[in-house]
Amino acid sequence: MRLVTTFKKGITYPPILAGLILLFLALIMSFAASYRTLEKSEWHGVLGPGNHTIEEGNLYSYDVVNRTLVMWSDNASVLLSLGGEDLEYVLNNGNVSVDVQSAPQITVLDGDLEYEYVVYWFDYPYSYLTYPAFFLMIIGGVFAFRGYISFLETLKEDMKKQKGDAKNESP
Repeated sequence: MRLVTTFKKGITYPPILAGLILLFLALIMSFAASYRTLEKSEWHGVLGPGNHTIEEGNLYSYDVVNRTLVMWSDNASVLLSLGGEDLEYVLNNGNVSVDVQSAPQITVLDGDLEYEYVVYWFDYPYSYLTYPAFFLMIIGGVFAFRGYISFLETLKEDMKKQKGDAKNESP
């Protein structure tokens, strides 16, 4: 029974309580920072004869899930370079859909080529919360630890007082 009351006193001891509240806030902020959303970007256009690279912008820093290139034409010959592999397509009133691993390099040998390039990636819109969460975690840990040390000193003094009072009462 005494252990439970000591535990309740310890949890409600102001520095320990402040530290635990800061640690809880840091935990909530960390969960919020790990929230992710699925985003989508599309590029489309018409390419004439020559070498073309579809630029993805700053997607290199994101967790890309899928890249899909769809090409169609009435009459075109196309060479598609994927990493080290070259694929050749002849499009006569048809289309081709290719899943690619990186930004595609397209060489249109003859004709005009229409394309649509779609990229899906995960974005973490609240990732900036990691910095204050880390700061709150450190401050909360220090508060809780210092509060724990202070609380133990208070308990030690209370035990001495109780022993001193017990000695004074017994003649």
